[in-house]
Formats: sequence, structure tokens, C-alpha cells
Amino acid sequence: MPGIQLLVSLGCSREEMLLHERDAQGLCAYVGTYCSDSFLGVCLTKKKAYCCFESKLSRILQERGRKQLNKPWAKPKTEQCRGFTLEEFSRLDLSQMDFSEVYAEFTEAARLPDELAVATDLQQKIEDYYARATN
Repeated sequence: MPGIQLLVSLGCSREEMLLHERDAQGLCAYVGTYCSDSFLGVCLTKKKAYCCFESKLSRILQERGRKQLNKPWAKPKTEQCRGFTLEEFSRLDLSQMDFSEVYAEFTEAARLPDELAVATDLQQKIEDYYARATN
């Protein structure tokens, strides 16, 4: 995964590397930045907060659904990454959400068996050709 070696050389923790991987896979939503360490009122260290989900579909539902429900993320330092209640989910209009990011993966996955069938068929034709040529 691009950037992992850089993260290791910068001394990033295992959790930070896992976050990087999950974010690169499109599983995380950026919540915001907060001051994690200050001295005399001066921020010395800032951290970015993310909510990560088990699938892109879950992330998309959260991002788009929160906009529909006018339910913004909490403050980055205190966000709990909770899902929707049943009542909130029932108010979502899924037809107004852009799922093209997920559709692209489904389309790619659906093409794979066809490509395998073509490759297998091609391999069989090559083997048949050589079998006839040697007889």
C-alpha cells in the first residue's frame, strides 16, 4: 500500500497505519481536526478524526444520510461514529444518494467471471490446437 513505508519511517503507530489503509480503501469519513496537545493556550499537536466503517456502502450511507437528516458529525474530538437509529434510517431517501462509487465495484466484480470464462475458453482452444498439431 502506497505510503506505508513512509508512515513506518515517521514512527506511526499500528493504529495509524491501519487507519491509512482503511481510508485508502474508501472506508473512512473525515470528521475534522482538533487540538490534541496544547501549552499555555497554544496548540502544539493537531489530530485528524475519522469514522471508519466495514464497507464503502456504510460510509456512503452515513455521509449522505447525515446531510439529508441535517445531522452533522459531532466535534472531531468527541465524535462517537454511531450509526442511525431505525427512525432516522426510515427517513432517508436512498433514491437521492449517489452510490456510483459502490456500483463501480459491483460492475468490476460482475465482469470478473466473464473474463475468467473467456480466459478458460481461450486456454482450451490453445490446448486443442496443440493437441491437433502434434497428432
